[in-house]
Amino acid sequence: MPALLLFVILFWPTPSTATVVDRIVAQVDDQLVLQSEAGLEEVLAGIDSLDTPFWDAGHKTPIERLVDAAIVRLAAGDIEIYQPEATALKARREAVRSRFASEDDWVAFLNRNGHTPQTFDTVLRRRMVVELYLGRNNQADRADSSLWLQACDALVDQLRERSRVRMIEPRGAP
Repeated sequence: MPALLLFVILFWPTPSTATVVDRIVAQVDDQLVLQSEAGLEEVLAGIDSLDTPFWDAGHKTPIERLVDAAIVRLAAGDIEIYQPEATALKARREAVRSRFASEDDWVAFLNRNGHTPQTFDTVLRRRMVVELYLGRNNQADRADSSLWLQACDALVDQLRERSRVRMIEPRGAP
């Protein structure tokens, strides 16, 4: 009897379906940009208040910003001056968290975007590395955001020459 049960479990016909969990939209060297990250970037552009216009919703599409950010992070590497301090990261998380009316809303936001507080810190840390790199290497006046973004784009274009960027188009439905 147990052999028959094992046979039925192993060989019972089941429909085979694949569920798409996420999609790669770009690859910058060994860094992947995911569709879910682009969705989160779109939300963060409205709630992560910053003093740098790089992340502004009007500056490129979310995917373009994330590709540019990956290029900048490659240039920044693990150099210590581009790594945010723990206290700055905590303050940034609290600033974003304060945009939500309650702890339940904050947790729902994290869950909706597939994050825990720890993985969300990684998102913020990656954003802060970009900001630190651009703040140190872009000499244009931040008061003139248009001029600053032009200089930023020129810097990223120079860095892009050192990187392999591959945009990945969605496949058609099977």
